[in-house]
Amino acid sequence: MYGIDTSHVAHPRVIRAEEWAPFRADGYELLVLGLHGGVTANVHSRDTLEEARAAGLLTAGYIFLAPGIGAEQVAVCREQAGDAWNHLQFVAVDVEWPPDWRPPELTIADVWQAVSAVRETTGLPVWLYTGHWWWPRYLADAPDFAHLPLWDSRYNGGPSLIMQPPYGGWTR
Repeated sequence: MYGIDTSHVAHPRVIRAEEWAPFRADGYELLVLGLHGGVTANVHSRDTLEEARAAGLLTAGYIFLAPGIGAEQVAVCREQAGDAWNHLQFVAVDVEWPPDWRPPELTIADVWQAVSAVRETTGLPVWLYTGHWWWPRYLADAPDFAHLPLWDSRYNGGPSLIMQPPYGGWTR
């Protein structure tokens, strides 16, 4: 399955169905939309998700985790997404910060808070979105979430389904 990852930082407006249609025509099936950027929620999430669905795409979302406020982030994202939330395939908790930003003081407890909030308040499947370049260094390679599906982030321009090397208890 081919998917598209975009955020309100990259596209600070509603993306209309006619803009999604060429992606669907090219074989893309899934939009994974950034629902929260760590500081602010995506105020266009409901409309963008609905427009993507109108173009025939499945939808999912991710929440860029900030320290100490994971449950609040989930609640705000659910509110902003409105009825479109009920059509999400999953919500990923994004636990990574770009290397050129000062890494936050995220803890395992912060990750648990966000994962629990998604699971308990929404019932949606929860994924973790992080990378080998981040997780071992800042969260001590903790295996606490290896039971969740992993969206392995890589920014090397080369798509691959092979995780090298394994980390955090995930093996694939």
